[in-house]
Amino acid sequence: MYTGLYAAVSGSLAHEKRLAILTNNLANTNTVGFKADRPVFQVEPLPHVVRPLVVSEASPAVLTPLDRFQGGDSVQTRLSAMHTNFTQGDLRTTGNPLDVALEGRGFFAVQTADGVAYTRQGTFSLNTEGVVVTAHGLPVLGDKGPLQLPQGKIEIDVTGQVRAGGTVVDRLRVVDLPQPYALEKQGDSLFRSVVPEPPETTAKAVVRQGVIETANVEPVRLLVAVIETSRAYEAYQKVIQAFNDTAGRAVNDIAGRV
Repeated sequence: MYTGLYAAVSGSLAHEKRLAILTNNLANTNTVGFKADRPVFQVEPLPHVVRPLVVSEASPAVLTPLDRFQGGDSVQTRLSAMHTNFTQGDLRTTGNPLDVALEGRGFFAVQTADGVAYTRQGTFSLNTEGVVVTAHGLPVLGDKGPLQLPQGKIEIDVTGQVRAGGTVVDRLRVVDLPQPYALEKQGDSLFRSVVPEPPETTAKAVVRQGVIETANVEPVRLLVAVIETSRAYEAYQKVIQAFNDTAGRAVNDIAGRV
């Protein structure tokens, strides 16, 4: 019985985690530049858990493998990794001169309090000091540092070169990193490298002005996956309840016979 119970509990927890990831993807359907996450699960034997049975000053703790109770072939399902899908989202024209999208591999570089971060969310604007900032107020970097623009018509070409009033000011710092990307999400559509001082290269992506990149999620397919995962989670809960009921009846029957 314990073997099935542990498998059911781990399966329930796995589907709970999968549901949280899927619903987060679904909630960000309208987030510009959002990249969906994909959970990876694996089935593996339960660890050899031990517990003290006898403890006294005269004798040390006696440790007995829990496998004696749960069965030697018990398995568990656990979240082993979570991968981010970096495929291109659809491009949508807005006409806003500071809406910028990347067509192809690469990221915009932005300055944060903890160093350089990367994003595909190109919904930029100017702050009161004329610095180009992200939707969350972080300075967008150019080749010369934080990108600051004087007054004038803003033009950004396909290479990321920025003109203001007809004068070249700087070039957007659009970089690429070695694949598979060693990046982790930091919130606000930002990614940070898990490798100190990652080897940046100039991205070959085409820069599109007046365009945004939509989230790379498919709402209908995600909604179906959410429903399927919810039903599987509920099924596991019923199995756990059945084990609990069986254990309760066994205890009552034994107590009744004593």
